[in-house]
Amino acid sequence: NGVFTIGNTITIPTAKAYDVFGSVIGNGTFTVSVALEKNNQSTFVKDDNELVLNGVSPYVEYQLTFKATGNYKITYLAKDNNGIESETTFAVTVIHEQKPSFTLNGKVPATAKLGQKITIPKVNINYGETTNNEHFYAFMISPSFDMEIIKDNAFVAKEIGTYTIRYFALDTFGNYQMQEYQIEVTK
Repeated sequence: NGVFTIGNTITIPTAKAYDVFGSVIGNGTFTVSVALEKNNQSTFVKDDNELVLNGVSPYVEYQLTFKATGNYKITYLAKDNNGIESETTFAVTVIHEQKPSFTLNGKVPATAKLGQKITIPKVNINYGETTNNEHFYAFMISPSFDMEIIKDNAFVAKEIGTYTIRYFALDTFGNYQMQEYQIEVTK
């Protein structure tokens, strides 16, 4: 069990199974499978030698380099001569560590007047991989350190001083990117 990143390699270890009457060898079976569960679908994965890990021998180690994010399920399944099954499952989560990136569609104004409606640019965001659980916020921090989420890309300058505009993008895996800009508000 654990959390890994794309590009990490793990070893699927060998295993043996026994029941109270001895080994499951004979007419029984013992296998290991590795499936990637993502987007409500389960797909058996290939090891580093391109072998599909679906019902393969657990008496051999397999090297698996993670190429995709998601939840991997490693399942050892033993069935004895009487057809009684026993299953042991290990869960592995694979994430990526790529920070989101974004570009502004324009420039944040450097100055403004008290009472002026300040419009900030919209952004194009690249999360690397989308899971519909990403978050993006644009915050305004006033000269008196009040913080608000900017709605509709605009706010009114109600104080004289330096406003900080903070763009913040967060992906499903906890990776984030932040950019800050300053706007000087005068009378």
